[in-house]
Amino acid sequence: MRKCPDCSMVGFESKASLRRHRRAVHGFVVCDCRRKFLKSEYMAQHRAMSRVHNGFSNQFAASSSLIRSFQGLAIASTPDLYSLQRDEVDTFISNYIQVDSPFRYCCGEVIDTLVRKLHQIVEFAAKLEPREIIKSGSLGKGTAVKDRADIDLVVMLNNYRDVEQLMRDMEGLLEQLERYLLRFTQARHQRRTRYSVQVEITCSSGHTHDVDILPAVDLLGLGSSRKEIFQKMKYASKVDIHEYSVSLAPLQLGIIKPLPAKVKSLIKLLKYWKDKKLKERNEAEMPSFAERKTSSPNWPSSYALELVVINAWNDAGNPEDFEMTKILHAVLTSLVNHKNFRIVLKRQMEYSMDIVQISKTPYIMDPANPFNDMYHGLVGGKAFNWEQVVPEAKVWLSKPLFFGDNSSKLW
Repeated sequence: MRKCPDCSMVGFESKASLRRHRRAVHGFVVCDCRRKFLKSEYMAQHRAMSRVHNGFSNQFAASSSLIRSFQGLAIASTPDLYSLQRDEVDTFISNYIQVDSPFRYCCGEVIDTLVRKLHQIVEFAAKLEPREIIKSGSLGKGTAVKDRADIDLVVMLNNYRDVEQLMRDMEGLLEQLERYLLRFTQARHQRRTRYSVQVEITCSSGHTHDVDILPAVDLLGLGSSRKEIFQKMKYASKVDIHEYSVSLAPLQLGIIKPLPAKVKSLIKLLKYWKDKKLKERNEAEMPSFAERKTSSPNWPSSYALELVVINAWNDAGNPEDFEMTKILHAVLTSLVNHKNFRIVLKRQMEYSMDIVQISKTPYIMDPANPFNDMYHGLVGGKAFNWEQVVPEAKVWLSKPLFFGDNSSKLW
């Protein structure tokens, strides 16, 4: 994992990705809007897409190809997920689910802008000085769905050494963070949770991004061993346990990010199904951050579904290549029978079995946190509503895509 020497942002898998970031953020050609670029062609691209330089009236002409990529699902007739045949699955994922270059560019634009601003926040609120800023969530893990991914940034604070101290100050820190973002960036208020500030930002293409910014403690970076951290978590309150999960975001990234591309494609397909067939069909209005704004239905989180997919992949022996419909059939069948979940991902987990705390069944233990049962939600023991997933899983299993598949032979 590489770290930018200019702004300390981490999470770059290769020299090429770090180089692209540095060119986009820390360049040398200065636009009249004061943004810097390494090469003049990058500045020209920025000017062509920016409302600041083109004005609202001709923005769409200037960035038509980029905007079409975002609106393509609405403009073109998207095949219904349930009409897919076996030989169409990979093409569907490539065309409608995989994150493409324009979407990645625009997410990067928002992230780069926020990273620059967050590194300047010390002048506004000294306690919020970043030690590191980590791109987490689906974009950080490589499981993002095109045009549907939120941006999650974990800000490791320089002035905190333990989670309990951070939680005592959290309310005031979030208030300061929100005021700073609204005053010094183009962010618009969404809401403030116990652990984060959630805003929305429109990039130069006109696409609106939901952004979740979470203060955290760099426990691993400060030298604590995983064993020491987990031992301390054993006596932490349920509220603090959640914040420990945020602070241990690098462990979660380290588990999901290295997965084979095909496993991550299956995760994306399942998340797309959740959005299109569960959330959009069952919620009259689909607001931003719907899972967190509404208490019913309390859909299983994307991370919980990721762990279900990994469990099926483990059961099959972790193959690099496989027939997509067979593991998808296995995953959907397991969702129908969710009450049988007894999931501990021993091949991925970052702790020993003797520290695992299982209080009830079914369970899906978080491989990055031995005290976090993802079946029952993150805080307070309130279960996700898995039962509402069952009818839709049965519907998909009845479609021609799965004719001939047998759940007793998954691969």
